Amino acid sequence: MQELGLEYLYCGHFTLNLTESILSFAENKLVKNEETGKVNKKTYFIMVESLQNITRHQKEQDKEGFFALQKLNENTVITSGNYISAEEVNPIKEKIEKINSLTTDELKNYYMETLQLNSLSDKGGAGLGLIEMARKSRNKLVYDFVMINPEYHYFYFQTNICSNVNNSVCPNTITQVKEIHEKISEAKIKLMYQGLFSQESLLEFIKMFENTEHSKSELSIQKKNIHILIELLQNISLHGLSLNNNKNEKPGIYTVGGDKNICIFTTGNFIENNKIDTVKNKIDYTNSLNSLELEELYDKTLLNPPKESIKGAGLGFIDMRLKTHSKINYCFDPINDSTSFFTVQLSIVQ
Repeated sequence: MQELGLEYLYCGHFTLNLTESILSFAENKLVKNEETGKVNKKTYFIMVESLQNITRHQKEQDKEGFFALQKLNENTVITSGNYISAEEVNPIKEKIEKINSLTTDELKNYYMETLQLNSLSDKGGAGLGLIEMARKSRNKLVYDFVMINPEYHYFYFQTNICSNVNNSVCPNTITQVKEIHEKISEAKIKLMYQGLFSQESLLEFIKMFENTEHSKSELSIQKKNIHILIELLQNISLHGLSLNNNKNEKPGIYTVGGDKNICIFTTGNFIENNKIDTVKNKIDYTNSLNSLELEELYDKTLLNPPKESIKGAGLGFIDMRLKTHSKINYCFDPINDSTSFFTVQLSIVQ
């Protein structure tokens, strides 16, 4: 996924609150990046349209939508996916093919004609949105249909925005994104973010999680989910290894998976090899204890934190064990002589 520049994806039911939290998160990231305001506005507009396309066609709770954001050098690639009825396939295909066949001037004229004729579909004007996405991206619209059954097809739609107007290379990653969608669906992953983590971004991640399907759990379980997620995300932002000059931003990844019965959090970050044994020993020791022993160790560590602890990381592991009543799964994957990638996974019964 890293070579595809995949920064964010969500697979599931899209609510208004979730859509707003995705857009808020994206808006904050766009403000921080080095691209021009014009490019950022285009990207934001296309994200809004893509998310609206998903919610417009969402008919049933169990028909999951899909959204992915990629950064590939100078290109931002936005892919959406949703179920559509079989009779909608040809009209959508014809509309996109017509848009793709037009020049810049022809697109402008076509937009004005469509606007004047008030040629809006019963889904709220999706035709105008497609035209505007083509105009703002200055690239061909990429799409595909996958037949699910005689009644439904899955509609993938991809738009590419390039920050360099002189760059004519437009990567088409829809095949790879479809494969990723298939894999994460099989793995029951609902939410994924890959990028820089900081204390500032923690609230945004929490807000996004609160608007996913796991937010429908009982209040006590919701609080437990949030508590564990905060611990895991703080482990990245506080204890992760920075690979650039900004020590407040740590590269990493986090995913949320599972179903209505279980919530699975997975996080990963870089770590110095000389710290691996200390972290490994803390987790192994914590995993070896029963509930009573964990409570005793928690109180002891809280009152007398060991001097060799890594910023109190041991206390966090103990707390997560107490909250989840399950073992902490982890692994260290070597990167080079000085660095490894540290992955942690926790499961919470809902």
